[in-house]
Amino acid sequence: MLFMGLLPLVVGCSLTSSEVEPNLPTGRISGGNTLVYQAEGLPVVAHNDSSFGTIISSIFGGKGPVSGYLDFTNQLVIHGVDSQNPPAAGQKQHVLHLELPAFQGPGTYALGAPETFYQVSVFNSDKRLDSPLTFYPVSAPGARVTVTQWDAASRHLQGTFSVKLVEQGTGQSVALTDGRFDLILDQ
Repeated sequence: MLFMGLLPLVVGCSLTSSEVEPNLPTGRISGGNTLVYQAEGLPVVAHNDSSFGTIISSIFGGKGPVSGYLDFTNQLVIHGVDSQNPPAAGQKQHVLHLELPAFQGPGTYALGAPETFYQVSVFNSDKRLDSPLTFYPVSAPGARVTVTQWDAASRHLQGTFSVKLVEQGTGQSVALTDGRFDLILDQ
């Protein structure tokens, strides 16, 4: 069954259940920035389609659902949202924000806390997002991201991650596993 959060990200782009189950896609989807992972065993796929809608959005400064950049302190930031177009009542939206302090290329990094977070929101009957549940890494040293490839000239970044997170108000936890990213960092 196709996970509800895997509807088209931009008009003209869709993924079928055979493309995300039982294995998540590898590499960049449609040549755009891609972030995929399992959230408690359910696939979550965020990507920037290279369709007409994405091209128009980028002309006006839009970054798309998946973006990454290096800040002035060399902290690497990766942000992904599995947005739907159009949203439907009951569907979930997932936001993952990873921050890696002191980025220096390929290697394994502890996640920055409390800057790293994961949010889950549900579209209500008015097709607006309800308030999100926000989860933070259980233990920042145990939450790790491995950068497998980095090309500074092209700004192409690839890597993997797994992290357990907890929602501080309820104590509810979530495990993100089999995480992979493949993106071109913003200038």
